[in-house]
Amino acid sequence: MSSFKTLFKLMFHYDIRDWSTLVFTFLFPIALLLALVLSFKSYVPGVDIASQISANVIAFGAAYVGIFAGASHLALWRENGMLQTVRNFPLSWNVIILSQAVVGIVVLLAQAVVLVSWESLWE
Repeated sequence: MSSFKTLFKLMFHYDIRDWSTLVFTFLFPIALLLALVLSFKSYVPGVDIASQISANVIAFGAAYVGIFAGASHLALWRENGMLQTVRNFPLSWNVIILSQAVVGIVVLLAQAVVLVSWESLWE
């Protein structure tokens, strides 16, 4: 279990320090939510359009985190040789993939909290 915790911390810190992860996980969905709510608010009077749009933006975020957290990190590790280095350690593939999946879930939950709190400002 300690190898899982160590690998989780490593991958989580990598995600927090990566500018593209921060931009496309937190800033872009907020900007998308803001732009869509402002553009469609006058077209549908009497309907809480912010809740409907935020649900779709959260779904977009889930798809992005699923693709980015899983495949691209492992592909980058393969490209720069880190995957070969990790294979030399006594880690199973299950630990590597599980820790990457848990990091993706944590980032997704943080994104959902940010979007729901941002959406609540429109009510």
